[in-house]
This record gives sequence, structure tokens and C-alpha cells, in this order.
Amino acid sequence: MPSNVTERVFGRTSLGKDVKAYTLTNATNMSVTVISYGAAITEIKVPDKTGKVSDVTLGFDNVSGYEASEYFIGATIGRVANRIANGQFKLDGELYNLTQNNESNFLHGGGCGAFHKVSVITI
Repeated sequence: MPSNVTERVFGRTSLGKDVKAYTLTNATNMSVTVISYGAAITEIKVPDKTGKVSDVTLGFDNVSGYEASEYFIGATIGRVANRIANGQFKLDGELYNLTQNNESNFLHGGGCGAFHKVSVITI
């Protein structure tokens, strides 16, 4: 693993899958942390003009926060970002019905989108 990338255990899902956190740090001490659950960005730390580093990202300290949230915080959305009205669309004359997970709409990949998957990450 490159020296500017660290890996640690972030937690475990309610289904017992291990979730890892990967932090990438650059030469100016800026870092981004991504977890394997939904490829969610959990931290972006940046130094201010005096060198004091602060986290500027809204996120959770544990996996259960990401599992329970309905707000897609830090999430990598997947194939569809935003809403598909009424959970359906027509393509080449054929009507496709989708999971409605935002009132009558299909939002950010549906109820089991990429943001709820544990990925295997290779560095």
C-alpha cells in the first residue's frame, strides 16, 4: 500500500460485514477518508492558513450511522443521482417501473443502491 494511504477497521454492518476506512493524505497534510460501506466520504481534513487541520465534512463516527441515515451523507450515489419522477421512465417505447423510495419517486439508485453496499477496495 502506498505510504500516503492508510487502512483501518471502521466497524461492522448490522449484517456482520467488516467495513474498512482508507485515508489518503497529501504533502500539505490534506486528507480524505473513504469507507468501504457505500464508498462514503467520512472525512475531508484541510489545514487553514496557520496549519491547523480541521474536518470539513458532515459524517458519522460509525457504520450504524450510515446504515440508519436517510440523507445519503457522504455517499457515492451510483447510477442515478436525483429523482426519477413517479418511479418510472420510458425508453424506446417500453415503460420501466422502479422502486419508489422517496414518496412516489425513485431516488439515488433506489432502496438498495450502491450507497448500501460494502465494496472490496484494492489499493
